Amino acid sequence: MTAPRAAQRAELEGARTRHADYQVPAGTYLQIELRTNLSSNSSAAGDPVDGRLLLPLTSEGKELVPAGATLLGSVREVEPAGKKQRGRLVFTFHVVEHPETGSHATIKGTVLTFASPDPKKGNVYPELKLEKGLDLSISLLAPLTVRIPRAK
Repeated sequence: MTAPRAAQRAELEGARTRHADYQVPAGTYLQIELRTNLSSNSSAAGDPVDGRLLLPLTSEGKELVPAGATLLGSVREVEPAGKKQRGRLVFTFHVVEHPETGSHATIKGTVLTFASPDPKKGNVYPELKLEKGLDLSISLLAPLTVRIPRAK
């Protein structure tokens, strides 16, 4: 292939690639605000869980996902509180949604497990309640690839 043709081909390939891929490495912590009320006595496995990213995700000095992005997840396990039984909630987040583009990226993060405190009197454990606004933190277990459109 001649030099002019190689240059044209490279230019065409560059025009087709309208995005750049960046990676947020495994082990990165995500600070999240819980936006769903959860309870050991009324939540069920499979219930949706929503969160909001409190700090942006960055890589190579570039903001990839801004603060305010929505995180979507689900309840995995629930044990109601009761006599001689601690209330327990287990949930995780699966997806991060970019607030400006609406694009979704699958995430694999640590699982969050909460249990009710010891009973104050007797042997009846109190209901475990996680309220909207609770600050949470998860760690990415696998890298997150984010595709950013290139400037034209």
